[in-house]
Amino acid sequence: MYNCPEDNVFEQKIGKMIGPDRIALNKRFIQAFDALEDRGLVVKNDRNGKGISDMAENILGNAAYGHVIRAWLNPNSKRVIDYKHIDRLLEHYGISPEFMMSGSGPVFETERTHRLPDSEASFPSPGKYGAIMYTSKSALAGSGVNASSQDWEQSGNPSSFSIPGVGGTGLFALKVEGESMTPVMNPEDIIICEKVDYLQGLRNNEICVVCHNGDVWVKYVQTIKQGGQIVKLKLISENKFEFDPFEVNVDESTSIFRVIRRIHDISA
Repeated sequence: MYNCPEDNVFEQKIGKMIGPDRIALNKRFIQAFDALEDRGLVVKNDRNGKGISDMAENILGNAAYGHVIRAWLNPNSKRVIDYKHIDRLLEHYGISPEFMMSGSGPVFETERTHRLPDSEASFPSPGKYGAIMYTSKSALAGSGVNASSQDWEQSGNPSSFSIPGVGGTGLFALKVEGESMTPVMNPEDIIICEKVDYLQGLRNNEICVVCHNGDVWVKYVQTIKQGGQIVKLKLISENKFEFDPFEVNVDESTSIFRVIRRIHDISA
């Protein structure tokens, strides 16, 4: 099995050149390769469909590129796997995208349990009061999120609804836009979220709606601390092949809403 020490010559020489995200991605590739070996799904010297050259064919499209795979597996090499290769790794070997992109959960997709619960609901007529307030991204980014349910109902801003099995106070719903979180969330899905009042209680890699300086994103969230305090948030897409991770500062304009449910089928 290939080892990837925390402190190695590879990181010291080229860490700044390629960036910590790519180094971490390559480490997870090595972990995934080890797991594939443990299951007998990859055999380094095999010539019957499970060898390094076969992996090169599956991931890079050319069996002659086995030396590239071996370079990725060598912690002292200057070559590391790129994001563009990950989709074929996932497709051919059943590796979990959540594991490859954030290091969370099990290595294999079949063992992955971090899925948002789905609900089906009929959307009620506007103005009907319920436990969940439906709003837009622009409204969620504003100060209205701190208002009470009664204030919202009387203001006529959002409509309200309820669905079986989801209750509580301070719940909001909005429509997903864009494809950065597919396939966990698809465009036009409705997501239900609750406000996070205590940032220290936020768990890394939760899916959240983050509002900051008028911008609104739906992402996996990781906290970045300094002196024990959360000073930044790293926002990570599910569709990481097209949407790179990025960071935002935490200040008085930052609001976070934990996503607790996805509604994937809305009928009028």
